Amino acid sequence: MKGASAAVLLLPLVFTACATRGSVTLARAEIAALGEEIEAVRRAQDKIARELSAVVAQLREAEERAAAIGPRVDEQVEAMRKLAERVDGVEASLARARTVGESAAREAPRAMMPAMAAVPERVRPPEPGARPDAPEQKYAAALEVFQAREYGQAVLDFLDFIARYPKHQLASNAQYWIGEAYYVQRDYRQATLEFQKVLDADTRGVKAPDALLKIGLCYVSLHQPTRAQELWQQVVRDYPDSEAARKARTLIHARGVSSRRSR
Repeated sequence: MKGASAAVLLLPLVFTACATRGSVTLARAEIAALGEEIEAVRRAQDKIARELSAVVAQLREAEERAAAIGPRVDEQVEAMRKLAERVDGVEASLARARTVGESAAREAPRAMMPAMAAVPERVRPPEPGARPDAPEQKYAAALEVFQAREYGQAVLDFLDFIARYPKHQLASNAQYWIGEAYYVQRDYRQATLEFQKVLDADTRGVKAPDALLKIGLCYVSLHQPTRAQELWQQVVRDYPDSEAARKARTLIHARGVSSRRSR
């Protein structure tokens, strides 16, 4: 009886020992698994660190390239600005020449009239082209104000002309000179908007290629030479026989030479 009782008393201790050994084994297994997970995390961290180092190296290389390219871009923009100023000078000379030619054309018929027609002005009937309120006369007056470098007043006069004669063939010319007035005052963003109105009104109008060319020059001054290049190529493509296309080819060639030299 005593032996049986002792065995009964030892059973809980045996079960407890077995349970303890099982818990230890399970704990060791969990610790081993946890160790593997930690090792996997460490390897992943090492990989991320290597990739991050590579990205940082690439960024530094990109910054160095950008620092080297910056002065070249500035040189190109400055060269394009000087060329644009030369083009402006040529255009101003052409505008003055056109004005002189138009004035001469208006005066030529009077000079060729017989002497017998030289009667006092108040007696002769008014000439249709000489009416002070005629659209052509108002346009010519506004252009003279522009050529006198009174750009603010010229803009107002051209706006008045467009409001009075929106369908007149000179309306697009008037809108072009509004853009030109802002351009010569170096307000390139507003000039771009005004030149764009010429294209919006009539993409095949007389002043459309000139407006497109001038928008490109505005983009040069706004430090967007690539956009300017695209617009000049459009001028050559859409208006190949125009004077603006000839100027665009000159600008494209000049930019190409400038780019090759900068390399």
